[in-house]
Amino acid sequence: MASIPTAASLSIPESKADVGSLREGATALDAKSGAIIGRGSEVMERMNSTAVEFSDLVSGHLRKRGTEAVDAARRAMEGSVWGSAVTGQWADAAETYQKLAASLQSQWSEAVAGGFGVTAASAGVTGGMPNDVAAKVMDNAMADAGASQLAGLQSTISAAYETYKEEAGKAGTRLTQGPTPANLKSLASGGGTTWALFNLFGAAAGVPRSPARRARSSRSGCASSSTRTRRSRPTSGACSKRSWRWRGTRRTSSGTAAS
Repeated sequence: MASIPTAASLSIPESKADVGSLREGATALDAKSGAIIGRGSEVMERMNSTAVEFSDLVSGHLRKRGTEAVDAARRAMEGSVWGSAVTGQWADAAETYQKLAASLQSQWSEAVAGGFGVTAASAGVTGGMPNDVAAKVMDNAMADAGASQLAGLQSTISAAYETYKEEAGKAGTRLTQGPTPANLKSLASGGGTTWALFNLFGAAAGVPRSPARRARSSRSGCASSSTRTRRSRPTSGACSKRSWRWRGTRRTSSGTAAS
């Protein structure tokens, strides 16, 4: 007779990622970005909410130091903003896996406690059946039902863990290589683009869309013109064709994603 699965039968791989620390790191990098160009948090609030021109954000003090100083600051800011975006998306991926793992563990515990939904009637136990026979019938039914439910949950969590590991690898690669065209495209395809990335790297980073504007902007294929200000980069019908190249090989982070 097959054994009845227990609470320990479901194997859920552990995630060692500290989501809270990852989010703190992403926030710190974002805050540092404004300081790099001699400005405060209000600059990043603008960069993270709409299209702006980088040259309009640089402090007068930094601008007086010349083009080389501004370019150097831009490269440093690119690294900081990139590190923040990558870390933030990795935090999202880790949190998604951890929440799913907790949910499946809870579902499995409830299933075990509830005998996998097996009842005497569903198992085929009859009133005149001897107790020992009835017990074996129930055990067999619970073993079969438990095995079926276990297989389904195990398949789900195993697939989710593979995705989790893939995201960890992508995050490490992106932090090491920096915002290459391929990495910008990859991050954008995963929903990780931000206005700050768009403002620094142009259309190569993808065009962010707020939920309220998604329906309007999808008709034109670009961000709505209503989001532009006097200093905004054009994002009308043709979209911005301006793109920026990664102008350095400096790593954006000395660490790699935790798995």
